[in-house]
Amino acid sequence: MHREPQDYQNRPLYDRLSRKRFQARLVLGLENLVGAFWRISLWIGAFAGLWLLQLPAIAGKTGAIATSFIFIGGLVWLLWKDARRFRWPTMQEIDRRLEDNSQLPHRPLTALDDRLANPDDAAARTLWARSKARALIAIYKLKTPFPRPVLASRDPVALRALVVLIVIIGITIAGPAWKERIRFGINPLQAMNEKKIDKSITVWITPPEYTGVQQTILQGGGKRKESIDIPQDSVIKVQVSKGWGDPVLRMAGTDTPLKRIDDKNWSLETAIAPGEKLEVRQLGMRRAVIPYRFIPDTPPEITLIEEPQTKDKGQMQLSLKVKDDYGVDDLIMKMRLDETVTNPPLGAPVEDKRAVMSPPGQEMEVKPLYDLAWHPWAGQPVVIEMDAVDHKKQVTALPPLHVTLPERTFSHPVAQKLILMRKRLARTPDAAAENIAEELLDIMVEPDKYGGNLVVFLSLRTMASRLIYDPTEENIRGIISQMWDTALQIEEGNLAIAARDLRDAQRKLESVLNDPHATQEQIAQALDEFKEAMNNYFQEMVAEMQKQMAKGEIVTLPADMFSAIMNPEDLQNFMDELAAQSMAGNKDAAREMLSKMQQMLDQMNNSSGQMEMPKDMKFMLQGISELQKLIEKQEELLEQTKKQSADSGILPQQHTYGETMPIDPNVMKDLFGDQVLPQPDGTAPAPETTDIKPSVDTSKNKDEQEALRFVLGKLMQDADSELGEIPPNMGQAELEMRGSSQQLGNNHPTNAIPHQEAAIKHLKESMDQMSEKLAQKLKNMMAMSMGSSRMDPMGRPMKDGDNPSWMPSSRVKIPDEAERKRVREILDTIRRRSGELNRPDYELEYYRRLMQQF
Repeated sequence: MHREPQDYQNRPLYDRLSRKRFQARLVLGLENLVGAFWRISLWIGAFAGLWLLQLPAIAGKTGAIATSFIFIGGLVWLLWKDARRFRWPTMQEIDRRLEDNSQLPHRPLTALDDRLANPDDAAARTLWARSKARALIAIYKLKTPFPRPVLASRDPVALRALVVLIVIIGITIAGPAWKERIRFGINPLQAMNEKKIDKSITVWITPPEYTGVQQTILQGGGKRKESIDIPQDSVIKVQVSKGWGDPVLRMAGTDTPLKRIDDKNWSLETAIAPGEKLEVRQLGMRRAVIPYRFIPDTPPEITLIEEPQTKDKGQMQLSLKVKDDYGVDDLIMKMRLDETVTNPPLGAPVEDKRAVMSPPGQEMEVKPLYDLAWHPWAGQPVVIEMDAVDHKKQVTALPPLHVTLPERTFSHPVAQKLILMRKRLARTPDAAAENIAEELLDIMVEPDKYGGNLVVFLSLRTMASRLIYDPTEENIRGIISQMWDTALQIEEGNLAIAARDLRDAQRKLESVLNDPHATQEQIAQALDEFKEAMNNYFQEMVAEMQKQMAKGEIVTLPADMFSAIMNPEDLQNFMDELAAQSMAGNKDAAREMLSKMQQMLDQMNNSSGQMEMPKDMKFMLQGISELQKLIEKQEELLEQTKKQSADSGILPQQHTYGETMPIDPNVMKDLFGDQVLPQPDGTAPAPETTDIKPSVDTSKNKDEQEALRFVLGKLMQDADSELGEIPPNMGQAELEMRGSSQQLGNNHPTNAIPHQEAAIKHLKESMDQMSEKLAQKLKNMMAMSMGSSRMDPMGRPMKDGDNPSWMPSSRVKIPDEAERKRVREILDTIRRRSGELNRPDYELEYYRRLMQQF
């Protein structure tokens, strides 16, 4: 199209024409492209559907390879055949499509490109200008054409719909594995090479169990690019099949030949030595190279935080920090007499071994508590040595501590005498034996001094007789120990003896678990002894707590409160879990549980057997006692009122306030202000009065009721101050007392009876609620002393960060997000591989059996 320079006024029309021609060119080009490549697209789609459905795999490897060659050959032929048909549309085709689509007669767009044959003729020029103007006007009527369905004539049977349907079904069935199926379909040889693993060389690297590192399995030859970390004391097993000549394993510059199993297989199992790479050689050639980093097991670290502290009852506590790359296993305390001591008393060095089980690679603070006041060296200079031992039995010693072994202070006179006699007997056994025997008999004949305890009586008699008839050194050593037990029995009762028995049973169980040659019968016997000692200890502990809580102002407490402190089910769960871990061979898990329990016992023993309670719990204890007294007094007043009502001969009217009236906001002002009782407000009916002349005088009862009401009001004030709220039942009880006081003031004992009965009911409910809250707080407090501050929905202590509970948190182990993700990946892989029909039948059958479990 030629545009004259002076034809600038028609420029918008020409621009519109250019746009319409460009749009028409794209439409025609798309039609030509579809018409030229539709068979290629159909060919690709058909084979993609076959691969997604894995139909070629039915015929095995031959079918997969043949299908791939047919696809590639057909694709090349179609590209050569059809690609030449594609061409871009010409200008005449574009204009003709615009004219036809816009229904323009006489082909005006063609006229715009025509030229005047005789431009010198004026009449011809005029006629030519008018014709061109009409053609320009037709530009306004141009419409952009839409693509025409070109496949209808080329694919009359609609094969394209079938191909699209197959592809959709294939994608749905393949799911996330569609990319992998397409790739394996195009190149089945690559897929076979990927699945074919060279099993002629297999290497197993097994780290020590205590490291927690998983076993590494490597297959195939060649050089591995990435290095692997191998902990010290790991074991490598190499198995080689096929090949010529006997293979050898080169490690740290040393060649170790593999042992021949049969004609085609060799094997070797040995410890890994420090080095940089492992080589499997055969006939002088390297078949496999595995670079590695040897990770040595470093000795543990132990640090003293502060000097040893002397606690109550002569206990010694150490504050230490321990650390090891795989965790500290044991903490060993050794105590011996200082060399500076002359004329040492009887006694022997002590060694105490405790499980620590610190986290791998993390620093852990431990505060072991040692009760050595029983030792005859108590009060003498001693040397304390602390050793940290890791799983590899590497030992790191703390510098020796020179301390004076703490002594225990006894308050009971008889216990004090026994301890003094014990010291004399330990220092001068030969000279003091006869005199001490007589002193023991003197104490024995005065049972009032030791409470008439039959066990103490028999112990004193036995010790005296042994000193008289067999004063050997070995026998005297036993008497020294018996004197300590007798003094403890007099001073504390059975709790101290039970704690000692529990420590001994725990030490024995740890020793059995540490013994690699221990039999199942020995482990079971040690578990039974530990279980019995533990049950006895906690029974004595709860009994001692009951005695302590019953002292002073606390007169009586609900009996079920103490059963909630130490739930027998929790204790049984702990023992069941400990037995299960021990008998199953998980000795490290069992020792870790014993370690946590030891820490709990240290915390309890460190508190001198007493529980430090918060203010709100102390108030609850006092409040329960006060409510109990208040209930008793109110019941006595009720009996008096019933007796007076019987004398008056008037039947009681069943009406109370506490169920209907709210707590008066000014109740405290009323209680401690004037003594005039206000009438009930409109929320409850006013107490009915009678015109019967009173036959009894209940003014004294009214004064007593007001006194009880005053005590309840003071308790409500204290509850608001300490607990931040007033229990609703207390407020209702106060309203009932108010109604009773008003009726007694009017000399109507019969009408006061329902109010007093309702008051007693609300007081008992308030005491029960407070007891339940206190029991729960005591249980939570006990749980925190055991190393856990959180409970699961079943009320069991849960693990809390770095402070795990010694109780088993749950029989069901809930996996974390990482574990759940790993499980999902494994299941997805099994599902995908079970649908790959090109795999061997036995492999597909194996995957299907796995899927049946899920």
